[in-house]
Amino acid sequence: MKRNEIVLCLLFLLPAFARSQPGSSVPFKRHEFFLGYGRAQSYERQVLGYVNRIGSEPEPLPAPTRFFDFGYYLNFTRNMALGFQGNRWWKTFPDAYAVYQNGVLVRYLPVHMTVTNVGLRGRVIPFPGIAEPYAFFGGNRITGSLTSEVRETAKLKGFTFGYGGGLNVHLEPWVSLGLEVLRQFGAAHWEKGYTDEFDPSLLAVTGHIAFRF
Repeated sequence: MKRNEIVLCLLFLLPAFARSQPGSSVPFKRHEFFLGYGRAQSYERQVLGYVNRIGSEPEPLPAPTRFFDFGYYLNFTRNMALGFQGNRWWKTFPDAYAVYQNGVLVRYLPVHMTVTNVGLRGRVIPFPGIAEPYAFFGGNRITGSLTSEVRETAKLKGFTFGYGGGLNVHLEPWVSLGLEVLRQFGAAHWEKGYTDEFDPSLLAVTGHIAFRF
């Protein structure tokens, strides 16, 4: 993800941050579900040696990629919460695998990659109010797969840690909208005899909707 995109997102958050009203009359809700969608930049530079259309260099992960996340918080107080979360990103390499017949190039086939993280997350809200800036941290188990028509499906597993921050703006006591920035890092490897390591690090920016009750 380009640096100027992150700067624009942070600038977008500033007006809402200025409106934050500690001690406002927003009712306290114990439970919270959230859904998010945005874009992510992966730091992995190649995947199992798949080659590009030129056929001379490993295929880098195109960026940015689509990113979806979801989760649940149990709010212990207005400032502290603990829960679980998951996220998934996916990408298609349109011309990643070359098919030859009798030494002649016949066609290129797409390869589809999906990576999922599921784990625990903690959140701190320093200034509860109509507009709430927050910070979070968590750990996840990572799984993934790489599939094509002609190669055996490759499975991925490992672990990741993540941290970041964001801002929620309450539209009603039970619903809020927000933006979030996530930085994630860890270690993972491919199974079934593949020796390649996989770097699960990423940087993501997402828009969120949350429901509290």
